[in-house]
Amino acid sequence: MESPAFVSRTVSDLPNRSTVTFKIDNSYEIPIVLMTSHISQFQSVLTFAAKLLTLEKSVEDEFIRDHLFLEYLKDIQEKHSQDILSLEKRALSESTTLVSPLLQKIDDMRREYDQQINALHKVNKALELDNIAIKSESEASSLRDTKQLKKRIAELEIDLAMSSKSESIIREQCQSESDRLINAIKESTKDLIKVKDESLKQREDALILKENELKIKLQRQASSSFRGQDGEQYFCQTAKEKMNWDLVHTGKIAHSGDYASTIHMNKVLFELKNYTNTVPQKEVRKFHNDMKDNPDFIIGVFISLNTDIQCHPWPSSPIAIDWINGSQCAIYIQSFLEYDIDHTLYTIDHIIRLAGEFHKKSSMIDDELKSAEYEQRIERAKRLLENSILSMSSLIRKIRADHKKYIELIEGNTNHIILELKSQTEFLKTAIHALLLDYVDNTPILEEEPLEEKKVKPPKKSKTAVKN
Repeated sequence: MESPAFVSRTVSDLPNRSTVTFKIDNSYEIPIVLMTSHISQFQSVLTFAAKLLTLEKSVEDEFIRDHLFLEYLKDIQEKHSQDILSLEKRALSESTTLVSPLLQKIDDMRREYDQQINALHKVNKALELDNIAIKSESEASSLRDTKQLKKRIAELEIDLAMSSKSESIIREQCQSESDRLINAIKESTKDLIKVKDESLKQREDALILKENELKIKLQRQASSSFRGQDGEQYFCQTAKEKMNWDLVHTGKIAHSGDYASTIHMNKVLFELKNYTNTVPQKEVRKFHNDMKDNPDFIIGVFISLNTDIQCHPWPSSPIAIDWINGSQCAIYIQSFLEYDIDHTLYTIDHIIRLAGEFHKKSSMIDDELKSAEYEQRIERAKRLLENSILSMSSLIRKIRADHKKYIELIEGNTNHIILELKSQTEFLKTAIHALLLDYVDNTPILEEEPLEEKKVKPPKKSKTAVKN
């Protein structure tokens, strides 16, 4: 094994350089150019020498391949040529056997196609003769039509010359007719503008009147006494219109509630509250004391128009009943205006009728044994009545939810219709402007008022009271 041609070591004085020591024969003289070259040139010479060594090895391999294996490759080529010739002969014989019937079939088909082509040539020749005949006829017809058209063109040219003479007269007539139509449109638009101004004036007056009414209402709502009077007046009018109840004001009589009435031959005491907050418990106690001081009133109705009632027997229900002072029936209605008024008044009327019947039946029994038995029956009927009221309350809440949903649906449809009307108004204004050119409608479009809906307070979340 030959020793390496050079030894490399690092020079401590030059950290970025290395020293390479070459081992050569004594008879070899190093070229002067190599000795005087720069470092980069010397490195390039070394790199080129390495490539020459690699190339020398590949040249040796090519010589071995071209001289040693050349005879072997010739034998293989001759054997491969013989195999190819034998395969070609066998494939030619097999293909000849397979192709001969196909060639016979092709010849038969060629003779058949030739016959068909000859028949088609005959038909084509007949068609060409027919085409020549038709072409001659069409040429003759086109000549006749051309003559007629030239004659018609000459007549039309004469008519055009005559009509051009009267063009100025026709133009004047059209101008006068257009002026007449524009004047008529202006008159009609003036009438429309007048009607629109009157309509806007009426709506403005209605809005001013409504604004004044709302101002008065806000001023009265700011005062608790005025608010209470308005609530009492509203309930009395509603009860008279819908149920034909005649309520007599008893507010100036001590311990007599706010109103009294006789309904279904039963004396009923009414206590009405129009608070902005929850009705306190002291008002409920005052109502109980008024009922106790008036034993001839067998039924009392405590109504809060807008808010809940503190210590309500059934907090989750808008309507509740309670039996106080022995035989008196107390009916509590909270947030009266938030629910269906007709259904609520009908429920109060129904409870008054049943409570009156209970009182009459209980007062007619004298025997203590029968009275105790009948009182049990009355208590059972009372429980059934309470369950019925709970069901009615659930129905009222459902009606309220449906009412709100329907109002939202109607408002959505109304807004859509208003947008469509505005779009049509803009189209009409554009059409009028296109007709009149100088007419511009500067009347502002008044926004339609949305459907009024009372602000509904969401029902307070509370546990539903269960009555046995």
